[in-house]
Amino acid sequence: LTVELKAIEEALRHAHRTIEKGSVIIYTDSATSLNQISGKRELKAEAQQVVSRIRSILNTTHLEIRFRWVKSHSGSPLNEGADSIAVSQRRNKENGLPREQFIGIAERIAREHVQVFLEGGVVEPSVAPTKR
Repeated sequence: LTVELKAIEEALRHAHRTIEKGSVIIYTDSATSLNQISGKRELKAEAQQVVSRIRSILNTTHLEIRFRWVKSHSGSPLNEGADSIAVSQRRNKENGLPREQFIGIAERIAREHVQVFLEGGVVEPSVAPTKR
C-alpha cells in the first residue's frame, strides 16, 4: 500500500513542478490510500511519513488538486496502463533486464494508454489498448 501512496506523492510532486496553474485530477484505484490522505483511515507506521509529505504538498501547492477513485481492472486506460507498467517492472526485475529497457517499455505503455484515454476509449485489463 505504501507503493500506492508513493505513486500519489510522485504525481503531486510532478504536477507541482511542471504545471503553472489550474487544476489536477489524480486517479487511483486505492480507496485505502485516499482514506488515509483524508484522515478517514488510521495510518500504519510505514505510511505516516508518506502521507505527511502528501499533505504538505497539498497544503502548499498553487494548484487545485482533486482525487478520483477508479475501480481497478474496469477498463480505465490510465489505471490499466499503471497496472501494465507495474507488471512490466516486476518482470524486468525478475529477469535482470537493464533499467533503461524498462524505462523504454514503461514510456511506450504510458503513451499508448494516455492516447486511448484522450480519445475516450477503454482498455481490456492486461491487454493492449483499444478504442470503444
